[in-house]
Amino acid sequence: MNRLAVSALFAGSLCIATAVATADDVLTLHATEANTQISPRNPGQAQAVLPALDVEVIAEFNCAPGATAESVTFSVADTHIRFDASEIDDTTTLKTSLHVPASQIVPISSADFCIDGTPLEIVELLLPGVTSAQVSLHCRSETTSSVHFASVALPLRLRCEPDEIQSSSTDK
Repeated sequence: MNRLAVSALFAGSLCIATAVATADDVLTLHATEANTQISPRNPGQAQAVLPALDVEVIAEFNCAPGATAESVTFSVADTHIRFDASEIDDTTTLKTSLHVPASQIVPISSADFCIDGTPLEIVELLLPGVTSAQVSLHCRSETTSSVHFASVALPLRLRCEPDEIQSSSTDK
């Protein structure tokens, strides 16, 4: 519970959404909100296609006594990064960033948000789970091997790019 309280305080101090998931008190995953912009879509277009996302994730882990971390793997959609034992030796916290290509992110339905030709009343929208982030931890001792997983919905702050800046002045 200590980790969750610290995470909530940390996220609150940054004024960003942070999602946290815990697996068996061995593995905790933190994912801070991703941010992206979209252009206004045509009226009648039901879905918005998202651009590539940069996702920051942090894993806190601690294998059982007598066991060591053999690998940690982070993934979002089809993008993943793996750290082996030599890269995580003597650490219990690992932070990384994943660049998720647009082709791996499903289009979203966002009602009347960011539609071309309509007044822009809302410039940003927080979506609690467009995709998810996962982490797996592989621990090994002399006699056993274990794998732990945690998954969390990834918060996404979506901003509508304003239409072309229109000058109020006229040509003279």
